Amino acid sequence: MIKPVHKKIFYLLLLVCCACAIAYGMFSDAPLSRRPTETEQIDFALKYGSWDFNPHHFMHPPFFSYILFFVYGASFFIGMLLRVFNTLGDFHLFFYTNPLFFYILARITVLVMALCSLILVYKIAKMLFKKEAIAFLSALFLAALPVFIIASHYAAGDLPLLFMSLAAFYFIAKVFLAGATTDYFLAGIFTGLAIATKYNAGILVCGLVYACISSGRPLKKEVKKVLLGLLSVAAGFIIGCPFALLDYRSFSSGLARTFQRSRLDSYNFLSWKADKLGWIYIWTNTFPFAMGALFTFLAAASIIISLLKRDKRINILLAIIIPYILYTGTWTMIKPRYFLHIAPFMCMVSAFVVYGFMNKIVYNRRAFVAAILFLLVIFAPNVYAIMRFDRSIGTEPVYVSAKKWIESNVAIDEKIAVSENVCLMPNENSIDRQMDEIRRKNIGEGVALKDMRNYLWAIGRKYDVYALPLPWMENFDSQDFDFNALRRLGIRYFVIADEFDEYMKNPSRYKLQCDFLGDVKNKGTLLKEFKKIKPQMEPELSGGAYEYVQIYRFAKQ
Repeated sequence: MIKPVHKKIFYLLLLVCCACAIAYGMFSDAPLSRRPTETEQIDFALKYGSWDFNPHHFMHPPFFSYILFFVYGASFFIGMLLRVFNTLGDFHLFFYTNPLFFYILARITVLVMALCSLILVYKIAKMLFKKEAIAFLSALFLAALPVFIIASHYAAGDLPLLFMSLAAFYFIAKVFLAGATTDYFLAGIFTGLAIATKYNAGILVCGLVYACISSGRPLKKEVKKVLLGLLSVAAGFIIGCPFALLDYRSFSSGLARTFQRSRLDSYNFLSWKADKLGWIYIWTNTFPFAMGALFTFLAAASIIISLLKRDKRINILLAIIIPYILYTGTWTMIKPRYFLHIAPFMCMVSAFVVYGFMNKIVYNRRAFVAAILFLLVIFAPNVYAIMRFDRSIGTEPVYVSAKKWIESNVAIDEKIAVSENVCLMPNENSIDRQMDEIRRKNIGEGVALKDMRNYLWAIGRKYDVYALPLPWMENFDSQDFDFNALRRLGIRYFVIADEFDEYMKNPSRYKLQCDFLGDVKNKGTLLKEFKKIKPQMEPELSGGAYEYVQIYRFAKQ
């Protein structure tokens, strides 16, 4: 029997190993993140410093950006006490001169959420199954999932969604076991906050309803509590996303675009679309990448076995897992991170089944050793995948290398047409032109650009930048890719990124972009190319896909 002090060492070792896997490579791509949604969250959090708390953009709900706003606010007040900052303007200036600080602070926030998520998984499994071994296995399984480590590297909404979903489910489980009025209230509030982090968390309502129905308590006595729980879901969502009411038109428009993007064929990135029936794609592509092929098999077998057992403790987990898989199977874009918040429930189901099997063979030494070896075999590929991912993101991204090269070799008076992910700093002319485009296309407020203008004097090298929109952007028009018009404006440098290959995959739909790329590559001189193996964050990127940035130069006209 393992002594309590040894158990604590095992738990601590698990958290330390997980923290190291997440923290590795944290500095490599900051402050030019590989995840555009991370930059979006950080930009929103900083924008709130202007006291406009309306994100004006609701394709991703804003609760995590509000959390970051409070984190940055706390750092500002600490800086004030230490006399690093005297005014809010000093803090804004610090962002433009030291943006790395803000990215690292956001990523540390996510790292803490990741470790707290492991603790929550342990506590939930122990509360439901009353077995410490199942609890530890559940946490161990989650820590060994590639999708968990990958998502924990970035301050996007996926890992905060996982954390908020587990916080909500902790109280949902208490509703199932005890049913105190406070549990109903907190289960609803945290479920609403989880939905305000990412809309995918709406599936937690199924778990809350099942917890009420299957608790065994008379429903007549629980009706008021159930209504309180459901009303608390709405209240929690409004707390986390208040402008769903205050700016209903923008919210409803953003919400509609979010669902349209996942279910219809209007999205611009063909590589992100399922190439087979959604429910098949989930089990053959998404889950094997997110959780490893062998663990996917174990999870599938565990779900089937659990359905046959008809244990209410397991059914409360399945009440979230199965409806969510059935629903997402109708989508055309099915990414691994869309399933991160249900991964802990799949880990708990698998841990329950594995524990039950091992408990039966514990007195058969050979069988028990074989079971341990089986688990090691299952997770060895996952550990390798995590190590490979960490190595790949631990190196400098190509667009960072390209930005540095341009700033060292291209004069600041040059006009540059550049892929948006290279993120050259714009000069005043470029900001004015971007603001005009924002107003013309009605695509936002341009708050970040307005703020940047005030601090241009403190920023290093700036260029007259003409942004070349990436395929997933929905705000480009024919003027953005009019090669001859751009050349007439005196643009000599064109910077192309690998994402533009997506246009080439659909030449009938993107003829203008394909013609533009053809003109750049055939008429210009390839001055410099940065190329490396792309970090594998999505299934379609497996198989050695490259990321590159190409810099073309043209003669003066």
